[in-house]
Amino acid sequence: MYIGKAAKLSGTTVKSIRHYEKIGLLPQAPREGKYRVYDQENVDVLRFIKCAQQLGFKLKELQGILADYGGRDF
Repeated sequence: MYIGKAAKLSGTTVKSIRHYEKIGLLPQAPREGKYRVYDQENVDVLRFIKCAQQLGFKLKELQGILADYGGRDF
């Protein structure tokens, strides 16, 4: 799926997704041509980030948490 659909499904924005990629919270999505392609795992991580922020976690804290995550199920 493209970035717009990933944003909609995760309840975040395209701008936020790009920011999360830039700071390393979300791995760079593979590209098909000039478009980034996201999968369900990316959407799940985005939902986790959004939920954690609502609980008061800062992005810097989430960087450490997600660095330890390494693709394992929550």
